[in-house]
Amino acid sequence: MTRLAERGGAEGAINATLLIALFLLLLVGLPALAVWASARIRRLEIARSPEPPLPAAPTLQRLAELENRISFLEERIASLESGVPMAQRPPVRVAPAPAQPPAGETAPLPGIAPAPAGSQFEKVVTERWLIYIGIFAVLFATAFFIQYSFQESWLGMWGRVGVGLLFGAALVAWSGPLLRRGYGYFSEVIAGLGAAVLYYTVRGSWHAYALVGIAPALAGMTAVTGVLVALAIRRKSPRLIFLAFVGGFLTPLLLPSAALRDTLLFVYLLAIAAALLFVSTARKWLWLGPFLLLALETYFWTWFALSYRSEFLEATLLYATAAFLLFSAPSFFAARRSGHLAGSLASVVLLNLLAYLVALRELLWPGQRWLLAVAILLVGAAHLSERQTLVRRFGTEARSVGRLLSALALVCLSAAIPVLAEGSWLTMAWSLEAAGVVWLGARLASWRLRLGGLLLLSIVAIRLLVLRAPAAHFLWNARFVAFAIAAACFALAAAWMARQTKGAAPYEHTVSIMLLVAVSGYALIGLSLEVWDLFARLRVAGIEHGPAQQMALSVLWTVFAGGLALAGMVKKSALLRWQALGLFALVVGKVFLYDLSSLERFYRILSFLVLGILLLAVSFLYKRHTAQKTRKEQTE
Repeated sequence: MTRLAERGGAEGAINATLLIALFLLLLVGLPALAVWASARIRRLEIARSPEPPLPAAPTLQRLAELENRISFLEERIASLESGVPMAQRPPVRVAPAPAQPPAGETAPLPGIAPAPAGSQFEKVVTERWLIYIGIFAVLFATAFFIQYSFQESWLGMWGRVGVGLLFGAALVAWSGPLLRRGYGYFSEVIAGLGAAVLYYTVRGSWHAYALVGIAPALAGMTAVTGVLVALAIRRKSPRLIFLAFVGGFLTPLLLPSAALRDTLLFVYLLAIAAALLFVSTARKWLWLGPFLLLALETYFWTWFALSYRSEFLEATLLYATAAFLLFSAPSFFAARRSGHLAGSLASVVLLNLLAYLVALRELLWPGQRWLLAVAILLVGAAHLSERQTLVRRFGTEARSVGRLLSALALVCLSAAIPVLAEGSWLTMAWSLEAAGVVWLGARLASWRLRLGGLLLLSIVAIRLLVLRAPAAHFLWNARFVAFAIAAACFALAAAWMARQTKGAAPYEHTVSIMLLVAVSGYALIGLSLEVWDLFARLRVAGIEHGPAQQMALSVLWTVFAGGLALAGMVKKSALLRWQALGLFALVVGKVFLYDLSSLERFYRILSFLVLGILLLAVSFLYKRHTAQKTRKEQTE
């Protein structure tokens, strides 16, 4: 106003007054006019809507039949009383009744044709869309006018903040009458727009004008989030609670990170998440839980990557634990009330546990490895204890939740083992754990537990093939012990699955056969590695390491195949005999295709000699075994 006054004295003051009046008209008059127009159109729509059709009246044909029967009965009674026989009655002819429209349809009024589809679309566009677009145009015009008034310095800093707060509060208040008039979706859009204006104004009062400090600005923006939450609760609106979630978690981004202290940021995030989680659980808006967890973890890991230092260990560990408990508690309470978990709650439990385990690993590894192992085991024990509580309270009704909690306890146990063991020792521990899980699944007739054990055994099998641990002594080393324990666990798992008769899955018979094959395969691989390293360490004059290693492998594989064949004959196992034949085929191919062309004369002679002797011996044993079997069948 001062700038306009300087330009033209009294004329400038008059112009300033007119502009302020125009501003008030834009702020109050046009939105009120738009609301009146919307309400008027709504009343017209209701007045023009067709009345519900009346129930169909009885047809003329039916009435005529009833009258004819009544008349016939009267004449019949009179004839019986007087003894005079009745005269023959002609049939009643009734004109056909006009066709009635099908059920659910209304016959068009005379002289009025039904409106075509194009005119209906035109009606929607002209009576609804245009009014919505017009209202938004008025809102944008008002916003641009406010911006222009700021640029021209018509209002001071406090005036600008006051206008912004007034405008945002007016929009939020306006959403109430819109909702009562039936414009539910539009009222929520207006409420969200008003909240955005309030967020921006409160932020500007601190960032642009420095009128308040960081704490009052954060409190003001939190109050706006609280208003959205209150509106969502009162109006039972999931869209408003989602807007509150967006506004609440965007607040730290609207305030520069340097202004928010780490403790203040953590406390704010936990408070907002706790409030929204409580409301979403109470109102059964369970879909909000995964979004809250994702937002909280995004903030945490971003801060961890940019600002974490070792002196923040205790505070960060406390925050991660508080967040884990915050998202675990509603799921456990829901499970204790009903004995089951909804899909969204189950996903929150799983993701929350995985995020917490990763956080513990990043914070405590490797300096606090024993504390890390104890913490992971305690978390697993808590899930197992919760499972036992639900089983005692609900029995078989809590079966699905019990399986989930058992699986999470198993995940914790599997995650704690690598903390205390490495390399081959880790492989041994996982092998024993997998065998125990398969045994427990067989004992409890749970194919899910057996499947979990099989998955862990597959991880063990991959580790044995990929990792190459050094071995200083022949057979007496951790690597060979890991292969031996894994082979034994494969055999035990196959035996327990083969004995399973109740609740066995169709694939389990095939998997048990594959496990038996894996026993022989991994035993052979472990022995092959030991023999290879043994001949590589030999320091004997005249022996070349490469040819000696190849010859040793051929001899080992031949002897191992002979042992399989002999065991198959003794145990009467076709599976072992076929494994022996397959390994013999592999050895014959290696000897004739590789050893014959690559090895020197001495190693070549020894490879062929051992192969030939064992093949003749196995052939003789096969022939003898077949003859004994034939004689036994003839005797029987």
